[in-house]
Amino acid sequence: MRNGYHQAYAAWKRDPEAFWREAASDIDWFKPAERIFTPNEGVYGRWFSDAETNTCHNCLDRHVAAGRGGETAVIFDSTMNGEKRRFTYDEVLREVMAIAAALVERGIGKGDRVILYMPMVPQAVFSMLACARIGAVHSVVFGGFAASELAARIDDCAAKLVITASCGLEPGRIVAYKPLVDQAIEIARSKPECCLVLQRPELRADLVSGRDHDFEVAVAQHRGDEIACVSVKATDPLYILYTSGTTGQPKGVVRDNGGHMVALNWSMRNIYGLKPGEVFWTASDIGWVVGHSYIVYAPLLSGVTTLIFEGKPVGTPDAGTFWRIVSEYQVRVLFTAPTAFRAIRREDGEGELMRQYPMPDLRALFLAGALPVKHGSPALPMPGYDIAVLDDAGHPIEAGTLGNIVVKLPLPPGCLPTLWNADERFRSAYLDEFPGYYKTADAGYVDEDGYLFIMSRTDDIINCAGHRLSTGAMEEVCARHPDVAECAVIGVIDALKGQAPCGFLVLKRHVSRDATAIESEVVAMIRDSIGPVAAFKTAITVNRLPKTRSGKILRGTMQKIADGIPWKMPATIDDPMILEEIAEALRGRGLGSLPM
Repeated sequence: MRNGYHQAYAAWKRDPEAFWREAASDIDWFKPAERIFTPNEGVYGRWFSDAETNTCHNCLDRHVAAGRGGETAVIFDSTMNGEKRRFTYDEVLREVMAIAAALVERGIGKGDRVILYMPMVPQAVFSMLACARIGAVHSVVFGGFAASELAARIDDCAAKLVITASCGLEPGRIVAYKPLVDQAIEIARSKPECCLVLQRPELRADLVSGRDHDFEVAVAQHRGDEIACVSVKATDPLYILYTSGTTGQPKGVVRDNGGHMVALNWSMRNIYGLKPGEVFWTASDIGWVVGHSYIVYAPLLSGVTTLIFEGKPVGTPDAGTFWRIVSEYQVRVLFTAPTAFRAIRREDGEGELMRQYPMPDLRALFLAGALPVKHGSPALPMPGYDIAVLDDAGHPIEAGTLGNIVVKLPLPPGCLPTLWNADERFRSAYLDEFPGYYKTADAGYVDEDGYLFIMSRTDDIINCAGHRLSTGAMEEVCARHPDVAECAVIGVIDALKGQAPCGFLVLKRHVSRDATAIESEVVAMIRDSIGPVAAFKTAITVNRLPKTRSGKILRGTMQKIADGIPWKMPATIDDPMILEEIAEALRGRGLGSLPM
């Protein structure tokens, strides 16, 4: 991509429809598109709206039909229990058809929603593909989320079936999944009709009679069955993925079948430079969009071998795990988040463990960037993305000036066409503020070379180890504590995770209990309500919160104090002395603070 980037971007700018028509020629269509983009359909237009296809066919069947069935499609490596397996395209196809048949037997068909609440095991990936095969819509929920979060997602998509596992494996502990699923179904308004439970040997789960079925038993009954791919519209949803840390009605991001395949397939060759048969490892989780895109769909669409990893970059057993996997499986390209390498560097700063593993096949390491590096920038926009930086009034601003990062409509293939059953919410949340653009809610700038720099979120979102978490969701939980009168949660710089949440609690008058005990209870409440993924460990009791005269809490200023960066006294502050009280409280926890 480095050598051909400017030519590719110019070709897209010159004729977007011709660019995506050519990219679409690499996908198998049951009914090819006559219209590449239809501007009067959907919220902002739809891609390939008259075409029909199937994602599972493009991931598996077409490679088998081309004589590649004996080649490795999936590698599984679990550092948690030592299991290692390889699956050919033939084997994956047979297993996916068996799972699909088990779903059909239980009444799942085109358009039905299936929740997956699974650890990083091959059956999770195969189940995603099985849903795609029969036209069902899958929604993967990360296993770290609490029962209440799972219930909200079950309700929003009205899931008919849940596929789960008896447990997930974490360093030093076994996480029981089934009790969380049981609790979620109990509190959900929309009750799934059936659960398929993968029983793992580390912890077997009790099954509810009549509702729950052993995954392996159900699938084994259909091994050898032939289940044809269902033809779906290119605009039909492939999956729903809910934003993390939502409050109230969750936001279900939709990805369609046609545009999604075209964009991902194009990216594998043109961005990552991978060829069929090479090994690609995305060290992520299928609970996140990166896992959907680059563990499951993109590699298999392009005939590349994908690697499923159950473990952590450190502690399973040590900081050499990533390098062992790269060496053992001849990984050509590794794609992961900077968080993983912060953890590895912390444990193996001199690279002694890394040097134990020869890695002659490793060609590229991607940390979310594909071009010559400018530190702090994810590089230039890819074809399909016309990035602009606007002021709050919607006017373009000059290079190097901080503003609102937006994407000119239409969004390219592969992007969300809408939110699940919420077109108006999609418009109001992302399109209305800057007409003609998609609002990313990121703040940043573009430099004189066109490189994009993301500086912060324009809303209160914490990016903790790659997980975007809502401060509002955490504040809602804090406020439930009977002794808490007011609260605020901010993100503070964390050397390992990027950001970590920090909560400030104002206790009710006449509360005589030990503040430390209350803080510990709030931390536990957030862990129970949102899950360990929130990484909420710091709650600080203060006498009052800094506010504007209109009552708005000055979270941005609090965050600057906590991060130890220069700040200015807000002109609208009600009582300037409160900020010094906040600074003192932070210093007591080893955080902050430079003077203004």
